[in-house]
Amino acid sequence: MQRTILSPNLVPSKSFEDRPLASQLLAFFRTRGRLIILLCQLVVLVSFISRFILDEQLRSLNQKLSTQIATIQSLSAVETELLSVQAGLAVVREAQQNSYDAPTLLATFSAKIPANVYLQNVSVGRQKIEFSSKTSQPTDFAELVSQLKSVSTFKSVILKSAQFNPDKQEFSIGMTINL
Repeated sequence: MQRTILSPNLVPSKSFEDRPLASQLLAFFRTRGRLIILLCQLVVLVSFISRFILDEQLRSLNQKLSTQIATIQSLSAVETELLSVQAGLAVVREAQQNSYDAPTLLATFSAKIPANVYLQNVSVGRQKIEFSSKTSQPTDFAELVSQLKSVSTFKSVILKSAQFNPDKQEFSIGMTINL
């Protein structure tokens, strides 16, 4: 028996440039094209897997969001009550800022009244003091007005009424002091 010796020739007979276009493309896809196709398949596979992961994350976030929306909606009554309490506190705070200390105000008021003037009625409101008084001398009335006008917390002193009673020889005076 005769043995045949094979000697493979690994060098192609024609160069790549000398082949026809179809055979060049076939050679390209058998070598480098495989890598491109593998890379494309790998990209498709990664995007397919990431789609499942991202869908699960979206589902989880939507569930958390719906839970938080339900929680917020359940607390709307508490929010409404809190806003009404805050509005009430704002009204109280404003009232305290716009109010005057009645004892101090009355002490200042009474210190400015002359000795011969007798108070009959005193009414202290938010923005004013109303009073009526009697005196026997017109000079006491003039002194009362000048004393009240000298107080800086009193914005204006307004005479509401003035009468003279000839039988009792006394003046009746009604005034309003705006704060």
